Amino acid sequence: MRLDARHVLSDEPDYPTHMVAHHQEAVAAARQLQRPNRPQMRDLGISIVTTRNAEIATMKNWLAKWYPGRPAAREAVRHSDASPLLLNLPAPRA
Repeated sequence: MRLDARHVLSDEPDYPTHMVAHHQEAVAAARQLQRPNRPQMRDLGISIVTTRNAEIATMKNWLAKWYPGRPAAREAVRHSDASPLLLNLPAPRA
């Protein structure tokens, strides 16, 4: 099972483990969308945060239920070779 060229998944729980970390990065990036002037961009950020947080909760639940004793999310994933998906947005205009 492969995630991309940098991440080879060794077993089934690797997918939700990696996706939790990936979604957490997406949430951090989407929170940056509170700053744009356009309400559509702010709404997009809210939608991403809401949706991804629900998916994170679901995957963490699965990991706890189906693979007890296996560390979940950030504790199990080392992203030393991957940079976070943080946006560098300018400050909103007055």
